[in-house]
Amino acid sequence: MDKQRESFLNKRQKLYAALLECAQSQLRVLSSEDMEDRYGEPFLQLTQQWDQICGEIEALDELAGGLTESSIAAIMEDIVGILNLIEQRLHDSVNETGGDMKSVSDRKLMMNAYYGMNRRGQSSLYFDEKK
Repeated sequence: MDKQRESFLNKRQKLYAALLECAQSQLRVLSSEDMEDRYGEPFLQLTQQWDQICGEIEALDELAGGLTESSIAAIMEDIVGILNLIEQRLHDSVNETGGDMKSVSDRKLMMNAYYGMNRRGQSSLYFDEKK
């Protein structure tokens, strides 16, 4: 049983290390200066990889019967720290996007108010009276 337990713990530790690497990759994608493709395909692929690793960890936990090891706790703390950074970056991005959308909405409202760009079907009709 010791060899099997050790095998489960080693595999679990490797999975948590892979989870940490995946989180670091997600943070790198969010930290990149490339605004156009920042949340595109690379981030979605890393999210799928994250879900796959979590599924493997859950399956291993069911087989192992809840074995724990203190060396995994340090990796988990690193993962939590990185996830907090990712959450903050996403929150900042959402706030920035919301501010940009509000600015566009305000500019559109001003253009419509001053220049009548959004008025459809309203054209002036002039009638001459016959005398």
